[in-house]
Amino acid sequence: DVGVLSGGGSSAVTPLGSIVEPSGIDRVWADRVFHPSSPLRAIEADAGAAHVEFLNGIDEAAAVAAAYDADLVVIFAEEWRAEGLDSQGTGLPDGQEQLIERVAAANPRTVVVIESGGAISVPWASKVPAVIAAFYPGGRGGQAVAGVLFGRVNPSGHLPVTFPKSIDQLPRPEQHDPATTTSNPNMERIGDIFEVSYDIEGSDVGYRWFEREQLTPAYPFGWGLSYTTFAFSGLDVTADRSHVVVTGTVTNTGDRAGATIVQVYASRRAQGGSASPDDFVSRLAAFARIDLKPGESKPVELHLEPRLLARWDVDAGAFRLAGGDYEVRIGAHALDEDGPTSTVRLQPAVLP
Repeated sequence: DVGVLSGGGSSAVTPLGSIVEPSGIDRVWADRVFHPSSPLRAIEADAGAAHVEFLNGIDEAAAVAAAYDADLVVIFAEEWRAEGLDSQGTGLPDGQEQLIERVAAANPRTVVVIESGGAISVPWASKVPAVIAAFYPGGRGGQAVAGVLFGRVNPSGHLPVTFPKSIDQLPRPEQHDPATTTSNPNMERIGDIFEVSYDIEGSDVGYRWFEREQLTPAYPFGWGLSYTTFAFSGLDVTADRSHVVVTGTVTNTGDRAGATIVQVYASRRAQGGSASPDDFVSRLAAFARIDLKPGESKPVELHLEPRLLARWDVDAGAFRLAGGDYEVRIGAHALDEDGPTSTVRLQPAVLP
C-alpha cells in the first residue's frame, strides 16, 4: 500500500523513502525494494470514492469477505526478480493465483495490476474484466496505475514481451533448480556444469517462436488496449531496391483522445510453393506512436529496416536480402491477421 515493487540487481536504484525488505539472497543489491509511490494514496486521490480499504491479502478469507461488499476490487499481484536469481515457473508465487480466483468469484468487478519483471502466465485472466501489466512502474508508479484505472490517463502501452498460457509453450520448459546447480561470483560453484541448447528456436525468439510453432499465447507481443478505438486505412507499400516505405492513414474512431502504436510486420513466405532457408515468419520491421483527438486522422510514413528483411551470410560477412515477394502487414499485435496487408517484390542484394 505504501510503494510499488522494483526489481533487484546491480543497477537497481533505491530512492529516498523506499521500503527495503531483505530477500534472503546474499547480495547488497538483492533486497526487495518498494519505490515510495503509494498506490493506496493514488487510488484515494483518483477514485473519488467515499472509502478505500487496504488488505494485504495474507488472510485470504478476509480478502474474499471484503470483496463481496466492494464496488471495485483492485489486486496488486507481485512477481519479484533479481539479477543472479532464476524465476521458477511462469506463474505468480505465494498463492496469489488462488487469491485472485477466489476474490474474482466473490466480486466480478475485480481488476488485477501485475507488478513483474517480465512475462508471466495468467490462467485467471478470463475471470477478471481488466488486467494492467505495470511491470516495475518506478518512482511515480502508484499515480500512473491509478490514472489508468480511473480514466485520468488513456492507456497506450503495448506489451514488449509475449505472455504465454503456460510454461509448456516456451522452448525450454524444463528448469534446473538454482539451489543445486548455480552459483554467483565469489561463491563456490554448486553442482555440475550442464549444457543449454540455443538452437531450438534459432533466431525466432519471443513472438517469432510463437508464430513459427503456431502457439496461441495468453497475450501476444504488441498487445495493448485503449479507452478509444483506432483504424488504419490506405495502406501503400513501395520499394526502392532494399528501401521499403509504408504509408497510410490512422484515424481515432472513438470519442476520446488517445495514442496508438502503428506496428508493421514483415515476412517472407515460401516462393512458388517451395520453402527456403531465406523464408521467415513475421518480424516487427517498423513502428510509430500517433496521438489523435476524437475523430482526427493523420498520415503516417514508416521506413522498414532492411536488415530485418534479410539474413546474415557468414561467407559474405554481411546481411543478404534473398529477394522475392515479402508480405507487409499492419497489426494491432504480433499475431493479428486482421489488419491490412500488402505484398512487395524486392531484388536480391547484399546490404552494406
